[in-house]
Amino acid sequence: MNGFEIFIYIGVGAFIFIMLAAWILRKNFPSKNYEVTFGFSILALSVLTVIYSMYAIRGWDGMGVAFIGIFVAIGTSLGMVINMIIRGFSTRKKDTHHY
Repeated sequence: MNGFEIFIYIGVGAFIFIMLAAWILRKNFPSKNYEVTFGFSILALSVLTVIYSMYAIRGWDGMGVAFIGIFVAIGTSLGMVINMIIRGFSTRKKDTHHY
């Protein structure tokens, strides 16, 4: 799998970017769900990148751009799911009252 590592790094980078952006948005706007909107926006852009690469770029170059879009989508999806899990645990911890 020579040369394929770059796509793994792109996916990990997208994951870290989504997690940091979600943390910053949740910290600045605690009552809003801007991190979900941001995640879906990045996900939509990556899907549009794949579609663009298939119809406009084509060939081997298009396949490379499509792989980038796919791995950004995977990283974004994982970041959003893990962010929702973390947010669920943190709100559950705040809601429990011990009298």
